[in-house]
Amino acid sequence: QNDAWGAGYSGSRAMIEGKRAGPEVAARMQKRVLDEIDTTFVSHYSSRISLAEAITVEAVKDYGARRTGQKTLLRMVESAS
Repeated sequence: QNDAWGAGYSGSRAMIEGKRAGPEVAARMQKRVLDEIDTTFVSHYSSRISLAEAITVEAVKDYGARRTGQKTLLRMVESAS
């Protein structure tokens, strides 16, 4: 990818996998993510929709508006929640 996210993501992924930082640093980074998954790395969504719902005109208008503080989680499989 040519964008900053692509470069940053691939660099971070290589770091976490231990390809750039070594296994000890990678293990420490992985542990931090696991330890802080419900705090530092938590994300909040204003709505959660299924893949089928995501392709409706109404849903596209809603999540396509890109309002500040609103994120939509796309559920790839249906669940009871």
